[in-house]
Amino acid sequence: MTAVPSDWITLARVVKTQGRKGELALDVLSDIPHRFDSLERVFLLSRSGTRQPVTITRRWPHKGWLILAFAEISDLNAAEPWVGAEVQLPRSERAPAPEGRLHTEDLIGCRVFDGNRLLGVLQAIEPVPGAADLLHVEDATGREVLIPFAAAYVRELAIPAGAIHLTLPDGLLDIE
Repeated sequence: MTAVPSDWITLARVVKTQGRKGELALDVLSDIPHRFDSLERVFLLSRSGTRQPVTITRRWPHKGWLILAFAEISDLNAAEPWVGAEVQLPRSERAPAPEGRLHTEDLIGCRVFDGNRLLGVLQAIEPVPGAADLLHVEDATGREVLIPFAAAYVRELAIPAGAIHLTLPDGLLDIE
């Protein structure tokens, strides 16, 4: 789920160690193909909140994971504490979105409208395989409202204005 924006973007999560030389297997979250091909440096954010810059020395795909080797991590013992870590970049170093696409994290914090009615503020976007992603919107009372992020419902994404304009079918928000 995409969370509240920060100065950092998460590109992948470390799922396990790979081999004895300190390589890490990643679940890549970026939808930009070959996102890691040109990167030389990333940051590892541990589960405890420690962030460390690391230099990528090798990269290759293996059994559905992306394997990265780092100059700063040379053996299995040094790699194990990073399992569960996030692989991040400063937002300022983010690659441009492909033509006709956007970075979903730019939508977080936008006001969400159904027609002229303010529904609330977008808190997160949850990917749903094979279906429309879900918008997690917090209304004025603090209640979470889940809305399918279906193209048929989107009237306008006014990112500079901080607004998402939808046209929802009657009764959709009444579904519990």
